[in-house]
Amino acid sequence: MSSHYFLCYETSDGIEYTNNLYDALCKDADLPKPWLDKRYSPKADDWHELIDQVIKTSDGLIFIMTPESVASSLCRVQWKRALNNLKPIIPIRFDSNVELPMRLEPRVPIEFGTSFELGLQKLLEKLRWLQTEDGVRTTMEYALIDAQAGLRDPGADIAAQEMRIEFLKSLLGSLRTKAEEIHQTIDARFKHIFISYSHRDENVMRDLKRILAKRGLKVWSDEKINQGDDDWTKKIQSALDQAGCVISILSPDAKNSEWVRRELSYAEIHNIRVFPILVRGDESDAVPIRLISTQRTAIKGDVEMESQLYGLFSDIYKHLHSISQAEHEATIET
Repeated sequence: MSSHYFLCYETSDGIEYTNNLYDALCKDADLPKPWLDKRYSPKADDWHELIDQVIKTSDGLIFIMTPESVASSLCRVQWKRALNNLKPIIPIRFDSNVELPMRLEPRVPIEFGTSFELGLQKLLEKLRWLQTEDGVRTTMEYALIDAQAGLRDPGADIAAQEMRIEFLKSLLGSLRTKAEEIHQTIDARFKHIFISYSHRDENVMRDLKRILAKRGLKVWSDEKINQGDDDWTKKIQSALDQAGCVISILSPDAKNSEWVRRELSYAEIHNIRVFPILVRGDESDAVPIRLISTQRTAIKGDVEMESQLYGLFSDIYKHLHSISQAEHEATIET
């Protein structure tokens, strides 16, 4: 069977969403194709065997979250089969009131409710990222979380589950060692990341800074300069001029911050790319109008931060690398 993603959905309230998603994904020639059961007409006696085989041989499962699919025992069987076969599960949501099944946390659904086009763009980015080394490692990290949660399942085979956990820990150990070697050799020409934030979100900023530094990325924030210094403004402008990108920590306090507005305005004027992270509030009270149409990462406070930022890391690496490559080629030409 060719490379594919299994579409998990409930017909009663999700078939229209699923058909639209299927048609959109089929247009991307570079990614595995979606697999939708309604496009096949197998014999009744081999239907369940076919579904089982499609999931086991898939590149992952896309879970179309609707009220009925979240409650569906059939959907639960399908995504649990994907979990047991170490497949990445990508939940997508058309209704923000539908809650992710607890068993699938800490995954964060891709939102399609506001805009199908923006949701599709984010999904395509996610699917491409899953094919990278970072994506494979993240899939295994989620698999370890799932295996540990499986110890609490009624009737769980504890011995088998513990063996699975040890296997995943060993595999992750080797993957992380390789990742650390890669991060240690990150191009020294990579520019730093400027973090724009409200000081009321200082704890979030420090957590983010620590996570980025662990991945070999250089980060600049204003925590080591005094706001009253004569050259404070010059230091911020200089840091922005030398930045490869800006991470903007969004919250109601940040939206109301005059300095955050100035930093984002300066970045916009000088074509410095901004990666927004929403940590508090929502679109109405935390997202400035200049970033309203920019794809952002939303952080859930009850889920470990680093696991919610893997897609962002990949985007930042690609962006900084493209800047470094362009500057290197320009140097050669001169």
